[in-house]
Amino acid sequence: MNCYVHVTFPAAIGQDNAIWHNQLHVLEFADGQFISSPLVSLDIVAHEFAHGVCQFTSNLTYGTAESGALNEGFSDIWGATVEAWTDPNKQRWLIGEETWQVPPFFLRSMSNPNAGWLQSSPDTYNGNFWASSSDPHFRSGVLNYWYFLLSDGGSGTNDLGNNFNVDGIGINNAARIAYRTEQLLNSGADYAMARTMSIQAATELFGNCSNELVQVTNAWYAVGVGSVYVNQTYDIYPTFGQDCSQITLGNASIPAGTSITWFTDNGLLVNGNSSPYTSQANPVVITSPSGSSGNISASAGAGCSIEPFTFCPCSSWDASITWIYSTPMTGEPLIAEVSPAFPDAQAYRWYVNGELIETTYGTFLQTYNWPCVFDGEGLYVIAESSCGITTPIYGGNYSPICSGRMASNVNLYPNPASSQVTIILEDLRITDSKDKMSTTQITLKEITQIRVIDRLGVVRKVIRPGKGNKKTTINVWDLPPDIYYLDLSDDTQHVRKPLIIRR
Repeated sequence: MNCYVHVTFPAAIGQDNAIWHNQLHVLEFADGQFISSPLVSLDIVAHEFAHGVCQFTSNLTYGTAESGALNEGFSDIWGATVEAWTDPNKQRWLIGEETWQVPPFFLRSMSNPNAGWLQSSPDTYNGNFWASSSDPHFRSGVLNYWYFLLSDGGSGTNDLGNNFNVDGIGINNAARIAYRTEQLLNSGADYAMARTMSIQAATELFGNCSNELVQVTNAWYAVGVGSVYVNQTYDIYPTFGQDCSQITLGNASIPAGTSITWFTDNGLLVNGNSSPYTSQANPVVITSPSGSSGNISASAGAGCSIEPFTFCPCSSWDASITWIYSTPMTGEPLIAEVSPAFPDAQAYRWYVNGELIETTYGTFLQTYNWPCVFDGEGLYVIAESSCGITTPIYGGNYSPICSGRMASNVNLYPNPASSQVTIILEDLRITDSKDKMSTTQITLKEITQIRVIDRLGVVRKVIRPGKGNKKTTINVWDLPPDIYYLDLSDDTQHVRKPLIIRR
């Protein structure tokens, strides 16, 4: 870098000045004339260098717009930061105090912008002195005061009447956030964008729930830009496996990489470790070696809180599910029972093929509607106790019996389907003698009508392929994912086949 001293500036600039030359990319320093000695103090030199940094990062447009105030503010920020790095005992928050020769013997104050030389700078956006401070050197006071509060902290009431409190994070961490913010801004940025980008910078550098993020946000609130930080609250959700002596806790909405510290009582372990335990990712597995219930809480930093959870481990539940068959007609419910009941169960969740079909408050399922079909479906129940969900009980396949089991020459593929399903009539072969005795054979000769019926017995669509069809493809893309059945006819016989639509 080329730096020029003893420079004589035009009268419009004056000799009590120093500049970064945008076109020549050099620094120029005058000797001072009326109110200052040569403008080569450390903070002023760093200030001018910082204009060059700004040109090659955000390139904030200079002038009366807010981008000009941000340009000047970032230069003051780096002037103070360089002074603090060079000599921690030096006065960092006054700009030009070593060169200014007239009261108050400094050019600007970052800790009290209202007290600057010549013209008081605003410390609050749209607050006192804002209207009279179009010069970017003075409107920069808002950014200056934000940086001071972020570094050293402070509390009070701003010009808008808002009470604020900021806990300082130290100038080193504040500088990291400020520099990343300057990289993220564009040339036309205003104070609102500076707030947004600094919050993004704090999140990138320190995390979504970090104290640094909280203080960045609250410092902007203190200077009248945006609202105070609002604590983020997350629930933790349980997932039980076959082994109900352990539980998996997590929440997919907690940002990845968030540091979570878990606390438990009664000897509960987190990922096999005693409390407190810190993890960088969720979920975690909670176990109880003693089989005792316990409370679980977690902390995700100053900016986030997590709702506590109570874990009640369970012992083995030796139960079974029995289907109680009637003679079902279309739309008629079938009844299933789980026995014995789980101790202290408040509700039972019933699943077929992994889909929740109903929650009951007793051991009977009485509202599940389905036709008589050959194909079985996987059924299981999960009982809910007062403090969570317990172990699942599996009931095997659901194959309701009407007048013997039914076999047919109808095949569907793919099943599950997403957009189309093909129906084909094939030769029916039953080789097992037991099956021959217990199975009713239905052989369709052709496909003349197809009705798509939902689980409630409502006909969703009717297709008539016409005479002579033994293979046809139908569209199901317009039906929502669910379980349906196809009622197929050749004008003399009917066959019902289950169809699952998934996407």
